[in-house]
Amino acid sequence: MNLKFLGQNEFFENVQIIYQYSFQLIDYPIEVATFLEDFLHSKYFKEDCLPLIVKRDVEHKHNFLKRVFNEDKLSIKDFKIMSKVKLLQFFDEYSKEESWRDDRNDFVRLNKKFDDFLMKETCDTYFLLSKEWFPKNSIILDQFSVDIYIYYFLIIWIDEKEKLLTVCEWKYD
Repeated sequence: MNLKFLGQNEFFENVQIIYQYSFQLIDYPIEVATFLEDFLHSKYFKEDCLPLIVKRDVEHKHNFLKRVFNEDKLSIKDFKIMSKVKLLQFFDEYSKEESWRDDRNDFVRLNKKFDDFLMKETCDTYFLLSKEWFPKNSIILDQFSVDIYIYYFLIIWIDEKEKLLTVCEWKYD
């Protein structure tokens, strides 16, 4: 696996945030699912896909910024594959769920930022994972972090035209 880390961005509304990481594909994968499986267990994902505060302040553990998914158990097979339209619909429908309180407006504003970002993408195959798809005691969930996050999504896609891999972690604690 040969990637070049290009950088990262953060989109946020109060304490709801999307961390976005970009990589240039040096060697384009023949089989995307196998490539993404390897990526999830690589140093690129484990070390480069971290919030800036964690990268800059290595002296502290920042346990509150850990991933909700157990990286050793995570598999691309756990993700749902969606088109861009389906992915946008998923988050739109999620914003309409009954369980929201005052924080719904923040989610809607953040969703608008994500929609604007995604509309610029030429890719039409997205891999989505939500913590809500697993029982609380699932081995795929990090038992320390599972109760910290209200929601947690992991979205990955490859833009074949631009040879870019993008990872988004969307979370609310």
